[in-house]
Amino acid sequence: MPMRLDLSPWLDDLERRVDDETETALENERHAFLDGEFHGDIFSPCRPRPAPPSIEWPEIPINDALESFHAMALRELAGRSLRGRVHCA
Repeated sequence: MPMRLDLSPWLDDLERRVDDETETALENERHAFLDGEFHGDIFSPCRPRPAPPSIEWPEIPINDALESFHAMALRELAGRSLRGRVHCA
């Protein structure tokens, strides 16, 4: 039987960690790149400060994710959560 999860705790965690100023800066970097204004070697924008999770994110094996839409969504969201912890030094 497929796993059915309430995703709201993890969605709420992601939403709490969104910073409008940071998102605007990242969007501006992407637009500058698309407009040909980037002159570096590799375009790889990153967050100026980490946004760590306030809850624990589960590790979901791929086989479990393949059997349940909810588990698959949570597995993918966990990847986004991890990226929110990465920042520029």
